[in-house]
This record gives sequence, structure tokens and C-alpha cells, in this order.
Amino acid sequence: MCIRDRISPAMSSRFLVVWRLFGHLSAVYLLVRAMRAMHAMGLRASVKAVLNVAVSGASQLPGGGAMLEIALKKEVDQIEKNMLGDGDETAITTLPPIGLPAKAVLEQITTLKTLGERGFKSGKQWGGIYHAHEQRESLAQLQSEAWSACNHTNALYPGVFPSIRKFEAEIIAMVLGIVHGKEAGAVGLLTSGGTESILIAMHAYREQGVARGISSPEVICSVTAHPALDKACHYFGMKLLKISQDPVSQQLPPESVRAAIGPNTVAVYASAPSFSHGVVDPISDLSAICLGKNIGLHVDNCLGGFWLSFMQRQGLGRDFQWDFELPGVTTISVDVHKYGFLSLIHISEPTRLLSISYAVFCLKKKKKADQ
Repeated sequence: MCIRDRISPAMSSRFLVVWRLFGHLSAVYLLVRAMRAMHAMGLRASVKAVLNVAVSGASQLPGGGAMLEIALKKEVDQIEKNMLGDGDETAITTLPPIGLPAKAVLEQITTLKTLGERGFKSGKQWGGIYHAHEQRESLAQLQSEAWSACNHTNALYPGVFPSIRKFEAEIIAMVLGIVHGKEAGAVGLLTSGGTESILIAMHAYREQGVARGISSPEVICSVTAHPALDKACHYFGMKLLKISQDPVSQQLPPESVRAAIGPNTVAVYASAPSFSHGVVDPISDLSAICLGKNIGLHVDNCLGGFWLSFMQRQGLGRDFQWDFELPGVTTISVDVHKYGFLSLIHISEPTRLLSISYAVFCLKKKKKADQ
């Protein structure tokens, strides 16, 4: 006789009741955990997480991956069509045998700009322009006249065009004063934009690491870091370690950074604020960690160029520090072309980093951690 035959119907019934109760309790427990997680993440993030799981599961089904690729290509094609249209029959693709008169050239430029910028001028589209609408005409006039006065100069020849060197030096000095760079002994360089500033900073950290005997330099950042960092690490052959952001604050978690730092780490990249979320990472905590590990800390202030500094002056951000006030911050990229209309990188280790860089990026003298 098998064991199953020895179990009485009454025992079997009680077992089923207990088993069902256990199943119900487990379901309630999992539901409560899921609800807590959704509350912490927020509705939008929760829906996104569910969709990610659904899409990931669908891609594993037979033929699911191919169907997703087709759907994705269709969406990309539609986005491209919305941006670029069906072509441009008026496009000039060869050098005309006879040039147009200056008046005709300017008329074409004005016509195309008027037709193409309707959404931007109406305020319905954003195009990376940061000054207020009422300032556009006066600012555009000033920029036009300044450019007209200087468009036949070349910053590569400061001996020939000393005024350009003076302008650059004064811009750097003013921005250094805004980010507490003068007190820290920082210097700066002028770049074409935030991406170049980040490239130059990462190149400096790579070379500094190589000088220290690191053959495979690594950089640590949050998954919310600007894509320019991916570009920099790809160009310069550096490994980029991306850490998941805090699900509630969206900040780069300091303790996760501490755990990720290894013998090949040359720098940590933090945002103040991040481009996509407008979140300022806990720079003070990261500064202390980097200072203790004697590695670089780059602060991406590209989007918030001037904003955080002026907020602090107005008493709106005195509860946190993010710039060269902190001894562990070694470089800052500042996009003053957004709210100041040019771009900088500042450096805190002039002796070494500046010799292997050259951009406005603020570099500062870095103090070694106490042993």
C-alpha cells in the first residue's frame, strides 16, 4: 500500500486547506511588496518597469524578437520622417556655376528660418535655446554685432589677436569666481560645448591614471549620466562602470560608488544637475569618498551652468555644496553657453591635468586625503 492510500480523506482535506491558505498568504505578501515598490518608484516608473518586463518577455517568445525589431524600425522611420520630411526638392547639392547675390542669399536664409522655426517661436517646441523670448531680439542683436566685430580673428594666434585672448581669459576668470575656483587655485579652458569639456576632462584623467601605472582606466557614473561620457570613454578606451540610480531620489548612491571603486578607477562622474532629470547628485558625499581614495571627481554642471551658483547667492541652495568649495572636486564642466552663452571647463590640478588638457573646464588643486 502506498503512502497516498494511507492518508485519510479528512487529513487530505486539511492539507489542502493549509496549502491554499499558504498560497493566499504568499500572494498577499508578494502583492504588498509589489505595492511598496511601486509607491517608492512612482506611477510612471512602475508602469515603465512593467512594460520593460512585458517587452523583455515578448522578445524571448518564438518570433518575438523579430516582431519587436520590425515595430522598432517602423517607429524610428516615422520619427525620421517627422523630423526630415520626404525630402527637399529645393536642396542645392552641387556648387552653382554662378553665385547668388548677397541679397538673394539673405532672403533664402530668412525664408527658410521663418518656415522651419514656427513651432519654436510659438513656444510649442524647445530647441536648446535657454534665454527668455523677450530677450531674444536684444540678445541676438548684441551677439550679431559682437560676432561681426570678431569673425575675422583666430584664437590660435593670440599674438596676432590679443583681444581674443583677453576675452577668453576674462570669461574663465569670471566663471572661476562663480564656482569658488579662485579660492581653490583652479584654472580653466574654453571649449566648444559641454561634450568637448567632458571629453577633455576624461582624457586628462586617463593620462593621469596611465602616469600612475594604470593600464586599463575606469570611470564610475550613474546610469543617468550624460551620453557625452559614453562617447569620451569609447574614444579614449576607458571602461565605464554605470551604477543604478536611487529609485526614489534618482541620485548617484555614494555607497554604491564606494563599493565600485577599484585599483583601476581614475575618476567618478557626477551631475549637478543631470540633463534628463534635473537631479543634483550628492556631491559632498562623493567628494569625501574620492578624496579618501585619491581619485578624481568630475562635476557635470553643463545644464545648470550658473543656476546652482546664483541659487546659492540667493539663499536657495545653501544646504548643499557642489563646486570647488569641496576639496574632492577636481574638475567641473560649465555650459555657460546655455545661461551665459559659451562653454567652459575648470580644472583643480593645474600642474598635471592642465598640461594634458586644454578647454574651459575648471581644474582645481586637489588636496590629498589625510593618511
